[in-house]
Amino acid sequence: MILGVKPVTVSAYARYGRLFVWQRESGKQNCPVYFSANQVCRLSRDPNRLERRARYLKSPAPEWKKERGRFPKQSVEQAAFRERYGLPAVPEKVLR
Repeated sequence: MILGVKPVTVSAYARYGRLFVWQRESGKQNCPVYFSANQVCRLSRDPNRLERRARYLKSPAPEWKKERGRFPKQSVEQAAFRERYGLPAVPEKVLR
């Protein structure tokens, strides 16, 4: 873990040209991807990336990421409002 990021982030770096990638069959899925050791080391020491990474690690997780499930939990006031006006608990398809 030289970069300390998820594989999805590494593939995003490759997709946007921040990290060079080689493949035997270019653009083919499930074909092994090779990274240059020099490129990975260069990116790991990049001051701009290190600054952004430090800010990301220091910041608290947003509230919406902490909640599990598709719909966030509702407050007592929201539940009372729903009951008062006969609204469903789960949003339904919008009628036009």
